Amino acid sequence: MISYQINAWMDSMAEQYPALVTVFNYGTSTEGRDMKVMKISTAGPDSNRSAVWLDGGIHEIGRAHV
Repeated sequence: MISYQINAWMDSMAEQYPALVTVFNYGTSTEGRDMKVMKISTAGPDSNRSAVWLDGGIHEIGRAHV
């Protein structure tokens, strides 16, 4: 999956499950792409509950060097 497809999927999950899913942008890559986070939680945004962090779709784009 390409990053824009992953971002679109995360946005659609937030639309389908607004009580559980929150998506926010935490920065921009060196190539100008949004770096998004998807939070899945039944707790409010200011909760001090424990969390699990999963990273995905973060591999470097290979470049051909001559």
